[in-house]
Amino acid sequence: MDFSTLPMGSIILADDYLHPMIRKAMAASKQGSLGIRITDISAFLTSYYYKKAPSRYQVLFTIYQQVQQLDKKDFPTYRNILCSKDFLEECYQLLNELSFWGIDSSSLPKQSASQKELFTILQLFKDVVFPKQLLRLACEQIKKKDLSNVYIIDTYNDIAKNQIIKQFLQQGAKLSSFPKEEQEIAFYHAVNKRQEIEACAQHILNHSLDAQDIHITLCDASYPKLIEQIFQRYHIPYTLFQQETSSQLPKQFLALLNYVFDPCKEQLLACLDSELFTGGNIHALREYMQLFEVDLFDNFHHLETMEDSGNLMNIYTLKQLQELENKAAEAQAELLPFFTQLNQNMQITNKVELIVNELNKHIHTDEDRSIYRKITTILYEIGDVVQTKNDLHFLASFFENIQGSKKQPSYQGVLIHNHKQEVLPRKYHYVLGATQTNYPAFQTKKGIFDEAYYALIKGYPSMEERYAHYMEQMNQILTHSKYLILSYPVGSYEGKSMEAALEIEQYAQKPSQPYPLHENYAELRLQDTLSADMAKQLFLKNGCLHGSISSFERYVKCPFSYFLRYGLSLKEPFQPGFPDAYAGTLFHYILESLTNAYGKEYSEQSSKQLRKIVDKELAHLTQIFPSMELALMNVKERLLISMTQTLEVLQEFEAHSQFSPTASELEFHYDLPLQENVTIALHGFIDRLDTYQDFACILDYKSSIKTLSETDIFAALQLQLLTYAMVVHQQQQKEIMGAYYISLKNETIPCPAGKLTRKKPVTYNEYVKEDYMLMKQKAQRFNGWTMQKQVDTLDDNATHIVGLRINKEEEVKAGKLYNLEAISSYMKQLYEILASRILNGDIACTPLEHACDYCSYQPICRFKGFYADKKRLVEPHDDLYWDGGEQDA
Repeated sequence: MDFSTLPMGSIILADDYLHPMIRKAMAASKQGSLGIRITDISAFLTSYYYKKAPSRYQVLFTIYQQVQQLDKKDFPTYRNILCSKDFLEECYQLLNELSFWGIDSSSLPKQSASQKELFTILQLFKDVVFPKQLLRLACEQIKKKDLSNVYIIDTYNDIAKNQIIKQFLQQGAKLSSFPKEEQEIAFYHAVNKRQEIEACAQHILNHSLDAQDIHITLCDASYPKLIEQIFQRYHIPYTLFQQETSSQLPKQFLALLNYVFDPCKEQLLACLDSELFTGGNIHALREYMQLFEVDLFDNFHHLETMEDSGNLMNIYTLKQLQELENKAAEAQAELLPFFTQLNQNMQITNKVELIVNELNKHIHTDEDRSIYRKITTILYEIGDVVQTKNDLHFLASFFENIQGSKKQPSYQGVLIHNHKQEVLPRKYHYVLGATQTNYPAFQTKKGIFDEAYYALIKGYPSMEERYAHYMEQMNQILTHSKYLILSYPVGSYEGKSMEAALEIEQYAQKPSQPYPLHENYAELRLQDTLSADMAKQLFLKNGCLHGSISSFERYVKCPFSYFLRYGLSLKEPFQPGFPDAYAGTLFHYILESLTNAYGKEYSEQSSKQLRKIVDKELAHLTQIFPSMELALMNVKERLLISMTQTLEVLQEFEAHSQFSPTASELEFHYDLPLQENVTIALHGFIDRLDTYQDFACILDYKSSIKTLSETDIFAALQLQLLTYAMVVHQQQQKEIMGAYYISLKNETIPCPAGKLTRKKPVTYNEYVKEDYMLMKQKAQRFNGWTMQKQVDTLDDNATHIVGLRINKEEEVKAGKLYNLEAISSYMKQLYEILASRILNGDIACTPLEHACDYCSYQPICRFKGFYADKKRLVEPHDDLYWDGGEQDA
């Protein structure tokens, strides 16, 4: 269309999104836009018919109130959805459509029972004035008006709008259609939508196309975000028509509205989660409320004067909780005035007004401001008639899908739009995502009022008529560019196959070719090593690599986890209440207290003494977490049962051992010099050390049965027990009898009814009590390595330690005897290897199997790959055993 030839007083009718393009084209002409009006058809008609239709929200709310008065027994089919916003919205859309065609609701079908129910409900709308009804009335109002000064830009129009255009043409208006070009058509396919858009961008650059000559039609609604990412990366200028923008405001408004419905703690937490309140301590407030199960209106000072946290929780953790409480109290002080006012006894409309005023304080962008206006408009139109909580629930449904739209003031570069938006002709037209699912995307009637229902309505265009008109419009859009490039993806990211739309294949009249795509990407790898200098700065202090034995075991399981914990000093999140680790800590403390107070007779103490210790420790936790008092009482009873049974096992062991407890929780510091002026500084606590004459025995309490495996030891996964043995031998000047794990768990022991003998004749022997006691005894034995022949001093009947037996001479013997000197040498080699890897910056995220099971750092590393294989770092020789070999042990 040549805009320079338009006379003064002309009116151009075009869709809103075309107005900036038209103004730009007119500005380039000599005449400009002086004396010429640009508007759309709806606005043009409204200027001649001043009556205004009530808003959709007003109508739906009014009908909702009327529906509530109906007897639901009269609506057996629709009684469950009568008052739902979605159902009433469908009714509104139906009648709005029909009003344009002059179809009265009284002529709607009512043959079947369900149709009669719908007919009755639709009659509630009979006095409503609909927007499309006003368009029809406006058309009648100007039917005799001369429209020879009106120019209509011929773009996509639905069948109703097409009726209006036909009337305007009869009244002298002129239709400005874009010329059809002799086209060169290319037809491509790509592996997926990302590669399709990538290939499109490369096609534009490889052919040095001017962005001002290009427009792109997106058939798939999921393409806009992706095309923005790729075009920005390729630095291709573009304009995306009327972008839908999301905002947190509707979510925040609904969260506060739900709190008005139900002012409970859960709804309050939802308000905090909505990110409306963005003070620095809001997160601390939420964490504190969940941790201590308190409400916003409770006292936040119960930890303020607490100084003793007992033996289960360290003082550092208590300080953290007190700091959390202080931050939560600050956030509480900020929010309390608003929520106190919101909880006052007042009209619901006043509470809604409070919410709206609070929202207004947190608006920061134009998009938020646009959505805020939509919210306030709805409230202005129907807020005054909201009286009950049910009314408020219905009102809330209007805000769930509110979105803003970002209109572009001017268009630059490539124009990107959907398949129902036609732009002023450009030389190159790309059509992306033209699959059978997305193109031509004719919308049939669905839902309660489907095509079958519409087919019964006289005077409404049939589906065939609507489809024919729609396809005429779709084909027209494809004809206005000299170069048409069609494409589609042959698969989704999930591998689901896709096919080109039949209409596109027919239009192209040729098979699709692979979209040329140049791929030259460097493989993206996470940096999994540090420089040696950086590693030393992180891990070395004064030439020492400090750590506990378990920290080195952590490194073997996952180097990256070690880096996060000991390199970056990221603390693992605090677990409230009574986590599993506390049970082990409490067991350790009880055994330490008893052995320190009673020596070898510790296992003979009464349950009363046990209860006294447990009560004292759990009292501290109850003081910190008062809401968990009942839960901790249940924990206490389970602990007492378990501890009593454990002491019975230990009492049996003490009766057959000449060793006596010498130290519990024995602290040690042990330096292991390495090369290059580096020393490993080990620090830890030995659970228990028993001695007899010049011998020492190391016992390590575990929460479940654990075995000492040669494979795990030489893979550096079980360093603890043998390092203890090495340390005690050197620092205490004792010969090590052995090092063993003691399980504190009451294991599940199978109780078969009997056993079949393997020898012929096969016989069945029924188990008696002694058999069950023997099975229990075997399940509760200590597991570890024995290093001295005089093992009968440790277990004189060979029933308490795995690997001991009584031979024919009635002597207690160990199946294997390990050489501590060789063990110490191997341990030093393992520590040297680990220290070398750490100080060379090896922090690869290569966890072993099960290393991630209870890891708190998974949200950081997000490891999804294959686990690393467990490998020995050192290969032991025969010197590991006494007398030169395992067979001689």
